[in-house]
Amino acid sequence: GYAFLAAGIGMFLGVAIWMLSRILPCEVSMALWAVLVVCSAIFFGAIEPLKEDASGWAKLLKSLAFIALLYGMTLCVGFISGATDPLKPLERLSFKESNSQVSSSTLFTKINSLNMLETALKSSDKVVMLDFYADWCVNCIEYEKFTFSDTRVKAKMQNMTLLKADVTKNSDEDKAMQKAFTIYGPPALLFFKNGKELSEFRLVGFKNADEFLAHLEKLGL
Repeated sequence: GYAFLAAGIGMFLGVAIWMLSRILPCEVSMALWAVLVVCSAIFFGAIEPLKEDASGWAKLLKSLAFIALLYGMTLCVGFISGATDPLKPLERLSFKESNSQVSSSTLFTKINSLNMLETALKSSDKVVMLDFYADWCVNCIEYEKFTFSDTRVKAKMQNMTLLKADVTKNSDEDKAMQKAFTIYGPPALLFFKNGKELSEFRLVGFKNADEFLAHLEKLGL
C-alpha cells in the first residue's frame, strides 16, 4: 500500500515540476528533478541490502531503484555543470558541438523588445522569420538540433532575415512581445513581409526539416 502511495505522490510531484519548468529557471528545474529522482530511488530501496530470501520482484524493484539513483546522481552532476535539459544532463560536459548547430544558431539576430523588432522589420527587404524560443522548451531545442541545423534548411534560411526572441526569463519585455502577437508560449515561428505578419503562415509547435521545407515553399522561398 505504501509503495503505491509513494509512487502516486512521486508521479504527482513529477507532473508539478514539469508544469513549473515553464516558468522556473532551468537550473531550478534541474535541481528539483535531481532531488525527486534521488529521493524516490532511496525510498524504494536503492541503497538497502536485499534479504537473502528476496523474491524476484523485490530484486527487480531493487535494480530499477538503483538505476534511478544513478540517473538522479547524473542529474546532480548536470545541475552542478550548468546543464538545462533533464534528458541530457551531461550536455555541458561534452566539449564537442557540431558545426551545424553552431552555424544554425549564429544565423539568428536576437531581439528582446518590440522596439527592436520594429526596427529590424523596417530595415529588412527580405521575408523576416521571428522565432519565439526558450531554454525550457523541448520543441525549441528540437528545432535547433534537427530542423535549423539541416543543410537544406540553412540554405533556404539564407534568403530570410532571421530573428530570435528568447523568452526564457519571461521578463516584462518577453511578456509584452508574446502578448502583442497572442503567443501563449514557444515554440512559435512568425513570418513578416514589408513589416506585416503573414499570419496564415504562422507555425506553432515542432516541424521536422522536411515539413519546414515544405512550409517555406508555400512562402515562395
